[in-house]
Amino acid sequence: MSTIEIQTPDEARLTFEGQSLASRASALVVTSDPEYAKAGEFLVDVATLRKAIQSACGPAKKAAHEAHRQVCDLESRMLLPVTTAEASVKRIMSAYSAEQERIRREREAELQREAQKKAEDRAIAEAEAAQAAGQPEVAEAIISQPIVAPVVSVPRPKAAGVATRTGWGFEILDASAIQRPFLAPDEAKIRAQVNALGLDAARIVGGIRVFPTTTMAVRAR
Repeated sequence: MSTIEIQTPDEARLTFEGQSLASRASALVVTSDPEYAKAGEFLVDVATLRKAIQSACGPAKKAAHEAHRQVCDLESRMLLPVTTAEASVKRIMSAYSAEQERIRREREAELQREAQKKAEDRAIAEAEAAQAAGQPEVAEAIISQPIVAPVVSVPRPKAAGVATRTGWGFEILDASAIQRPFLAPDEAKIRAQVNALGLDAARIVGGIRVFPTTTMAVRAR
C-alpha cells in the first residue's frame, strides 16, 4: 500500500481569524436597516472564511479519506476468509442447535408428563392412605389441591467461548393488515408534497401543519 502525504493547513492563521469573527459576532446588534446591512456584510466575511478553511483542509481531508478507504479495503480483504469461515461454522452449529432444541423440547415435555403423572399418583396414594387411616378430611384436602409437578429442564448443548441467545424475527405477510400504531409516515413523500404545494399540502396529506421557513444564503467573496 502506497504512503499518503497529508498537507497541514494554515491552522494558526485561520483559527485566529475564526476567533476574531466570533468576537465580532458577539458585539453585533440589528435594530435598524443600516445595522441589518452591516450584519449581512459580516455574514459575507463568515462565508469567505468558511470557504478558505474548507479549501485549506480539502487536500488533507481527501488524503485522509483515501487512506481510510485503502485501510478499509485491506481490512475487508483480510477479514473475508475469516468471515466466511465464521459464517460456515455458525451455520452448521445453528442447524445442529435447532435440531437439538427440537429434540430437547420433546424430551422435556415427555419428562414433564411423566413427572406430572408421578405427582398425581403420589397424591392419590397419600389420599388413599389418609382415607384408610380414618382421615377423610385429610384425604379430601389432598385430592382437592392442585397437583403440579416440579418443572423438568433438559440442558442445552454448550461450547466453550460460544454464547447463544434466542431472539425473534418477523416477515410482513400483509401490509394492509398491520395496525395503525405500527405504521410510520413516509416523511420523504410528505416533504415532497410540502415543497411542491406549500400550504395546500396540509389538505392533500392530512394530519400535518404546514408553516413557512426562512433560510439565508450567503455568497463568499
